[in-house]
Amino acid sequence: MQSLHKNENLLFKDFQHFLVRSQQLPDKRIPFYLRWVSRFHEFCSRQHMDGMGKEAIASYLQDLAKDHEDWGDERGT
Repeated sequence: MQSLHKNENLLFKDFQHFLVRSQQLPDKRIPFYLRWVSRFHEFCSRQHMDGMGKEAIASYLQDLAKDHEDWGDERGT
């Protein structure tokens, strides 16, 4: 993974602190959330997208689908 700009490192550090403070996730899951957010940020940078709209999310999900299997609905419905 390419190194992040200093401000981006601070952004992700702030997000990490938010996740810890919110106590909504087990600590062991936080690195996974940080990795996915970082990957989305890198994708948007490469595609020259701001990452704030539905289009950026849809494009990212399409890109992910190329390399990741769809788990579908785990409830079996």
